[in-house]
Amino acid sequence: MSEFRIPVYGMHCTNCANSVEKKISEIDNIEKINVNFADDSLTFQMENPDQDTFRLIDEKIEEAGFKTGKERKEFKLSGMHCANCANSIEKNLSSMPGIKIANVNFASEILTAEFTEGTLSSSDIISQIRSGGFNASEIIDGELEQNFEETKEIISQRNKFYIGLFFTIPLFIISMFQNILPFITPYPKSLATGILLFLLATPVQFYTGMDYYKGALNSIKSGSANMDVLVALGSSVAYFYSIFILFFPSAGTHLYFETSAVIITLVKLGKMMEAKTKGKAGEAIKSLLDLTPKTALKENADGSTEEINISDIIKSDIIIVKAGENIAVDGIIESGESSVDESMLTGEPIPVDKKQGDIVTGGTFNTNGILKIRTTATGKDTVLYKIIDIVRKAQGSKAPVQKLADKVAAVFVPGVITIALLTFFIWYFATGEFVTALIRLTAVMVIACPCALGLATPTAVMAGTGRGARSGVLFKSSEALQKLSEITSIIMDKTGTLTKGKPSIRKIFIIDEENNEKELLLKASSIENNSSHPIAQAFTNKAEEENINFISCSEFREHGGNGLTAVIDKKQYKIGKPVWFETKDKKTDIILEEIYSRGNTGIIMSENDKTAAIFEISDEIKKNAEQTIKELKKTGLKIVLLTGDNENAAKHVSEKLGINDWISEATPETKTESVRKYQEENGFCAMVGDGINDAPALASAHVGIAMGSGTDIAIESSDIIIPGEKLNLLPYSVRLGVKTLQTIKVNLFWAFIYNIILIPLAAGALAPFDSVPMFLRQLNPMVAALSMSLSSIMVVSNSLLLYRKRKI
Repeated sequence: MSEFRIPVYGMHCTNCANSVEKKISEIDNIEKINVNFADDSLTFQMENPDQDTFRLIDEKIEEAGFKTGKERKEFKLSGMHCANCANSIEKNLSSMPGIKIANVNFASEILTAEFTEGTLSSSDIISQIRSGGFNASEIIDGELEQNFEETKEIISQRNKFYIGLFFTIPLFIISMFQNILPFITPYPKSLATGILLFLLATPVQFYTGMDYYKGALNSIKSGSANMDVLVALGSSVAYFYSIFILFFPSAGTHLYFETSAVIITLVKLGKMMEAKTKGKAGEAIKSLLDLTPKTALKENADGSTEEINISDIIKSDIIIVKAGENIAVDGIIESGESSVDESMLTGEPIPVDKKQGDIVTGGTFNTNGILKIRTTATGKDTVLYKIIDIVRKAQGSKAPVQKLADKVAAVFVPGVITIALLTFFIWYFATGEFVTALIRLTAVMVIACPCALGLATPTAVMAGTGRGARSGVLFKSSEALQKLSEITSIIMDKTGTLTKGKPSIRKIFIIDEENNEKELLLKASSIENNSSHPIAQAFTNKAEEENINFISCSEFREHGGNGLTAVIDKKQYKIGKPVWFETKDKKTDIILEEIYSRGNTGIIMSENDKTAAIFEISDEIKKNAEQTIKELKKTGLKIVLLTGDNENAAKHVSEKLGINDWISEATPETKTESVRKYQEENGFCAMVGDGINDAPALASAHVGIAMGSGTDIAIESSDIIIPGEKLNLLPYSVRLGVKTLQTIKVNLFWAFIYNIILIPLAAGALAPFDSVPMFLRQLNPMVAALSMSLSSIMVVSNSLLLYRKRKI
C-alpha cells in the first residue's frame, strides 16, 4: 500500500476540506483519506497506483472547486539513438502515477516532465528512465548537474569508436585486398585468414556495437522498436552468417565480417558527428549560460573583499564589477558609473550609460568603470534565468507539424523489418541466391533512417528559437513559432506599441473659468495617481514637473478602461474618455476636433457633472514604426490599428503610418471581442500590445506578442516577447517564423524522400536495369550505413543554417 500527500490549493475553511474529502471518497481503490485544511494537503493510501486514478483525483478536486499543485522538472538524457527512443521514454513515463506531460526533445536530449505536486521525486523519474535502458540527470537552476556518470559516458562512447576504428581499418584492408596483399593467403585457401578476420570483427561487434544490442533489447522490452534494432539486426546478419560460413565452408566462399564492422563503426561515427552538430544547434542556451560568471567579487561589511561562488550570493550583497567583466547578478548600482552592453537583452549593440540608482541585469557586460551593485535577484529570480527558461521551454515543446513525424516514427522500424524480410524472400525465391538476398536484407535494414525523421522538427525549432533569442526575440513555445508563419493579419495596439508609451500633457483647455489650470492639474493628477493606466503617467509626470504635491481623494473607482471617479473636498470628479460623458457642449466638441486633428487624445474632467477641463494627451510615435509597418505589409500581412482613442484620432495615426484598417474607442473588454471577431472573419491573427489592458486580447489571439517594456501580466499572456523599443524586430520575427517552418518542411521532405528512394534502392528495385551502374543495382551494406549516417547529419546541418544565416 503506497501513501501519497498532495497539496490542494484554494481551501478557505474546514467545509472546503470536507467537500474535497467527500469527492475523493467516491474513487475506488483509495483508503485512509485525510484532507488537512491547516496545511492545504490531501493524504491517502492506494494499492497499485495508476495514471487513471491520479487523473480522476485531479478531476474530483476540480469538481469540488479547488486545484492540485503542478511541478515541472527538466532532465538531460543519454543513450537515445533515434526518435523511437524518445517516444519510448515518453510512453514509459506517461504510465507513471501523477505524470501530466512527458515531452522528450530528441535533438537537445532534454526531457520536460510535468506532474502532480507531491506524487513523484526526481529520483523516481530517473529510475523509471533507467528501467527503459536510458540515463538521465536533472537540470538544476538552468544548468546541468554535471556528474561523474555523464562524463564517464562521453569518454566511453569515444573510446568505443576509436577501438572500433582500430580493428575495422585492418579488417577492411585485409578483406578487400587479400588477393593482392603479399603477406596474406586469401580465404578460403587459408582458414587462418578467415579466423583473423573473425578475431578482428568480434571486438567491434560486441564492444563497439554492444550499445546497439542493449538498446534493441530495451526497445523490444518496452514494446517498441528503434534504430538500435535495425543496426543490431543488420550487422548481426552479416557477422553470424560469416561465422556460419567459417565453420561450414561448403555453404559458401565469401565472408562478410568487414561489412558488420564497417556498419557499426560508421554508425557510431555518424552518431558522434550528429551529436556535435546538434550541440551547435543548441548554442543559444549555452551562450546565455556562459554570460553569467562562476564567481564574483563581494564587498563585506568591514570594506574587505572576497571572491565567492555565484551560488553563495544572496539578496542585498554588494558585488563589485570591474571593467571588462560580466555582471553576475540583477541589482541596483550603489556607486560608480559605466557603459553597460545590454545586447543580450535587447539585441542593441550600443552600450547604455549607467549611474548610481540605475538597474542592471545579470549577464550584461560592463565596458568601462567600476560598479558597486546591491543584489536584488540571484539564481532562478534573475532576468537572464527567466530568458533561458523561456528558450529552454520553447525548445523542449513540440510543434504541431511534428505530429506527422511522430506517427510515422512509431511504425517505421516494424515497417522496415517487414520490407527487409519481404526483400529477402522475394530475391531468394526469384534467384535462388541466398547470399544476394541476405545482402539486400542487410542493406535495407541499415539504410533506413528513423533518426532524420525525429531530428527534422526539433533541430529547426532549436535553431529558430535560438536565433530569435540572440536577437532579443523570445518565443515561449514552438507552436507560437509555427503559428507566426501562418498568420494573415496583425492587430496592433497603439499606445506603447506604435507609440513610445510615454504619454504627456500637451495642453490644458479650461472650460469652467471658475477653476485655474494649476488647481485642476492638482486634482486630476491626485486622482490619476491611483491608476496604473499608461495615461495616468502623463498626469503624474506633469505634476512632478510643476512641483505639485498630491492630495488625498476618497471613493476612488476605475471604470473598465473608460475613466476614473473620485471625491475631493466633497466634490465628485470624473476623468476619462469623451464617449463616457453623456453631454458635451459645442465648445467641448470644437476643442476635441482640434485635438484629434493632431492625432492626440482628449481626456475630459468634470466637477459635479459639469465639464471643467479638457486635457490634450500626446504620445510620440516611435521612429521605426512607419518602416515596421512597411516591412510587415511587404510580407503580405494585413495590418489593423486597435486603440481606445476617438475615431478621428485613430484615423489620423493610421493614415500617418500607412495602415488601412483601424478599430477605435476600444475598452479592454471590446479589445478582446474585436480580436475574436476579426479572427473569425479573417483567419489566423496576431495581436501586438504592451499594457495591462492588452493582456486579455493577447491571450485570445492566435499569437499574442508582447513588447518587453510592458507589464508582467501582458508578458505572461503572450506567446512571443519582443524588446519594447525594438519594434523593427516584429517583421523579423514573422520572417523567422516563416523561415523556421520552411526549414522544418525541407527537413521532413528530405527525411521522407531519403527513405522513400533509398529503401527500394537497397531492396534491389534497380537490379533488372542493366544500364544502371552495378553499385546502384546491388547496394553494398557498408555504403548503406554511410548513407544512413549522412542523412541525419544533413538534416541537422540544414537546421544549423537557420541559426548561422547572416540575414533572415
